[in-house]
Amino acid sequence: MIRNALNGYNTSLFAYGQTGAGKTFTMLGPPSSFTSSSYNSDDLGLIPRMCKSLIDDGTVSVEISFMEIYNERVRDLLTKRSKSNVRVREHPRRGVYVEDLSSFAVSSYDEVLKLLTRGGLFRTTSFTKMF
Repeated sequence: MIRNALNGYNTSLFAYGQTGAGKTFTMLGPPSSFTSSSYNSDDLGLIPRMCKSLIDDGTVSVEISFMEIYNERVRDLLTKRSKSNVRVREHPRRGVYVEDLSSFAVSSYDEVLKLLTRGGLFRTTSFTKMF
């Protein structure tokens, strides 16, 4: 994904799976990895690792969006709008995109972590009887 981004392609990372399977941990890493001043790369999930690599490279512009698909609803997790539902659309030239999904330009790794933390606060979490 990083190679494609450096070659000018938009990239997306998607996690799908059963409740409790480790999607959040794989994508973001443990919550403590966001508060550590050292940002130990061994603790980081896929998203922070990729963003860190892209920003450290310094030759590309990086924009962050953060959405959730839960119970067939698509939600923008970085907006403060009271209605954060957005729609998936298809355009003949652009292809598939998410209409009105917010996007934030970042220039530092700290900005990435702040957006990931903010988006994480609005994620849907619920108790299940999964063991």
